[in-house]
Amino acid sequence: MNKVFKGNGLVKKGIIEAPVLITRERLGFLGFTNAKEGIFSSHMTELYGQSFKGKILIYTSGKAATGGARAIGLTARAGNAPAAIVNIEIDPITVAGCSINDIPFVKVDDPEIFNELKNGDIVVLNTISGSLTKKE
Repeated sequence: MNKVFKGNGLVKKGIIEAPVLITRERLGFLGFTNAKEGIFSSHMTELYGQSFKGKILIYTSGKAATGGARAIGLTARAGNAPAAIVNIEIDPITVAGCSINDIPFVKVDDPEIFNELKNGDIVVLNTISGSLTKKE
């Protein structure tokens, strides 16, 4: 049986099924992403060159750059936003960027998520209940 990671949906949109892009890093969208391509463009992240478009992006927390909400918005306007963002710690700038741009955001309580999931795994995220489960 798969482990269910529980948390709280802060920007809710229902149930989302999508592949995961995951890192233990703290990430920022400002200066780290290319909105037009939907990829991480900074060599300062292990996700360099990887696409976040349509994926459930899981990482520890945002970097709280004040322009981060705008940078998240640029990805959304370009049609390249993640399907959802899941963090272990809440960064108000990331939550604001998600809220303004209608991108689901869930805070999960269990850091074991980084040991249980890997890039490309398909998960089901319920943004209402705040639960995330790996699909078999």
